[in-house]
Amino acid sequence: MAKRAAVVDRVEEAHSMLLQGYSCTAAVAYFAQSKGVSRSASQQIVQQADALIREDIDQANIQRTDLVAQAIRLLMESARVGLKQSDPVAVAQY
Repeated sequence: MAKRAAVVDRVEEAHSMLLQGYSCTAAVAYFAQSKGVSRSASQQIVQQADALIREDIDQANIQRTDLVAQAIRLLMESARVGLKQSDPVAVAQY
C-alpha cells in the first residue's frame, strides 16, 4: 500500500488532470498504466479527486453538485480535445 504522502500526491495529480479536461476514465487509465497503480486503486484516486471538485462546487452553494461536476468534466474534456486538434470548432462537435 502506498504511503499517505504518495496517495495525496496522486490525488492532487488526478485533480489537476480532471480540471485540465481529462475524463475520469482517462485519468484511471493513466494511473494504472503510467504509475503502476492497480486499476481499483486508480479508481479510488480519481474518485477522491472528483470529490475535491464536488467540494469546491458545494462551497459555491450549488445544488446537484454531481451533475455540475459531470458537466464541468465534459466541457473541459471537449475543450482539451479541441485544443489538441488545434480546432476550436471541435469543441462544439464533441
